[in-house]
Amino acid sequence: LLLVGHDYEVIVTTQSGFIRYATGDVIRVTKHVFGLPSCEFVGRTGAVDLYGEKLDEVSVARLIEGVLSCYGIASSFWFLAPTKVNDDNVAYTLFIKTKNRISSELASGVDASLRKIYHYDLCRNIGQLGHTRVFAVTNESPQEVFIQRSGKSRTTRMGDVKIPRLHSGFDWETVYEGEFF
Repeated sequence: LLLVGHDYEVIVTTQSGFIRYATGDVIRVTKHVFGLPSCEFVGRTGAVDLYGEKLDEVSVARLIEGVLSCYGIASSFWFLAPTKVNDDNVAYTLFIKTKNRISSELASGVDASLRKIYHYDLCRNIGQLGHTRVFAVTNESPQEVFIQRSGKSRTTRMGDVKIPRLHSGFDWETVYEGEFF
């Protein structure tokens, strides 16, 4: 029985169960209709693990959406990615496009929330990762920039691309216009 409010990974199998394929999609059961689960797409199971922090997209999305809600920030475009602070240090940065005012307090809120993940907190405590940063994106269409950087075709329609909430690539601050907070 699938429980309402819980997340599940989709696995496709044959009737006999002999062959199984993990799609990497994560769904959340929102309600039951006539005894069957009604689900919504939550994200992908992709993970980033540079220093042992073991961040996964679903957990990051849940935590950061909670922080954005607490700060009253609305945004349809945001993702978390590592950035080099200097030659020796790496920190995760929240890249976000919003009409709301952003302050440095948001970075502290995101960092505190991510520190609920045991291995992330451990990496922060021993100095492998720096304090989370925030980069306010000012590009008119950050989704298009993301698609171009990701190497997608120019014929790709915006609705066909889902921007991951967690990205393993560096140097996004050189791709987007904006500023750190």
